[in-house]
Amino acid sequence: MPEIKVRFYTTLRKSAGTDEIVCRAGSVREALDCVNTQFGNEFMKNVKCCQVFVNSDNVIHLRGPRTRLKQDDTVHIFPPAGGG
Repeated sequence: MPEIKVRFYTTLRKSAGTDEIVCRAGSVREALDCVNTQFGNEFMKNVKCCQVFVNSDNVIHLRGPRTRLKQDDTVHIFPPAGGG
């Protein structure tokens, strides 16, 4: 299984206490399972409303959670932007 990075931004970074973790995952779903294992269900409630990218591609334009990962990919998790 490839070793990948998962990067957190803004409020998720604060909540996780780190900006990045490394895990082994063959798909986006497996990467999110890794995040769940490390940070728990409460953290994942916030992740559910986030945009997820593999490198520079939004997974909604790929295969969603079934998007395959390869060695050294980075999964980026962006919380929704707020403001007004």
